[in-house]
Amino acid sequence: MIGQEFDLGGVRVRAVRRTRRCAATEVDPATGRRDLPVVSMIDRTCGHQFMGIYLEVLAAGVLEKGSEVVV
Repeated sequence: MIGQEFDLGGVRVRAVRRTRRCAATEVDPATGRRDLPVVSMIDRTCGHQFMGIYLEVLAAGVLEKGSEVVV
C-alpha cells in the first residue's frame, strides 16, 4: 500500500512508509530484561515484521472508530 491513496471514513490519506518495530517491545518494563521475542514471533506467525504504516493526510476530515477504509 506504500504510495497509494485511500479514504479512511471522510479523511483522504496516502501511505508513506511502514512502521519499524521497536526493541522495547521485547523488554519487561519491571525488570528491564528482554523476555519476549516479539519481532521474531510476529515474523514466524504472520510471515512479516510489519504491523502498521505511516500516513500523510491529504484532505482533513473526522475519523471515527469503525470508519470504512476505501482503497
